Amino acid sequence: MLSSILILSIPAATKACSEETALGHRVNGTLPLNDPSLSALSREPFKHKIKTLVPSLDGSGHFAHRSGKFYNKVNDIIGPNSNQKCSIHHWAERGIAGRGVLLNYHEYAKKKKIYFNPYETCRNSFKDLGNCGKEHGIDIRPESAGGDTRIGDILFIRSGWREAYNNRSEETQILDSANKEHPTFGGLGQEQATFDWLHDCYFAAVAGDYPSFEAWPASESYHHLHEYILSLWGMPLGEMLCLDKLAQKCCELKRWTLFSTSAPANCLNGVGSHVNGLAML
Repeated sequence: MLSSILILSIPAATKACSEETALGHRVNGTLPLNDPSLSALSREPFKHKIKTLVPSLDGSGHFAHRSGKFYNKVNDIIGPNSNQKCSIHHWAERGIAGRGVLLNYHEYAKKKKIYFNPYETCRNSFKDLGNCGKEHGIDIRPESAGGDTRIGDILFIRSGWREAYNNRSEETQILDSANKEHPTFGGLGQEQATFDWLHDCYFAAVAGDYPSFEAWPASESYHHLHEYILSLWGMPLGEMLCLDKLAQKCCELKRWTLFSTSAPANCLNGVGSHVNGLAML
């Protein structure tokens, strides 16, 4: 599962290097995890195994559409007719880089006295996300509709899940982990306005500190957001990112846009990866 975004302050040396990205080219310098197949210095060779957790749930090869197909009409990622169309290594080849936009929903909800418990099926409505953006001076609508979101932006949403996790007792954390049958988490609500917004903005990726990004379980009257984001659109989806420090820095600087990079694991047939992310302001 995608996770962990790091935040660094920008000293003069880092800022001076920003002009080196003027042409916008991205080149991957990381070997695939299985290359070379025979490691040097008696190191053990890389081993990769796909583990099925839930039927039709596994990433673009993590979550299948209810039709049973993954992105690119792939219907087999581990069986005899499997292919590599949905492998995470395709993202690793060029990485993910672009302008990030952070919505600090956690602080917004506290300020407006909106109840949101990351461990309950609480739903971020499109209206609340829009009002959160206004608090930051950002119109979250796409540029084509008069908003501030550009094609290729990377969306980050902080719900406060990590803070809630740290405030729970160790016993409660163990119980949460053991409740695999009927987990409940807060996240984006499955409403048509949210589906339309995520589609029309043409985000390069979306991510949050939520364990599931969308409210879980999903509303019965709608499909899962995962089905659209991963299975239909092939859009990278990050979960359980560390956004607390980033939100603090954005608040200090009074700016909510940043330069963001991600280097997914270069794993052939991989269905997920740590984000290996870096945010720079």
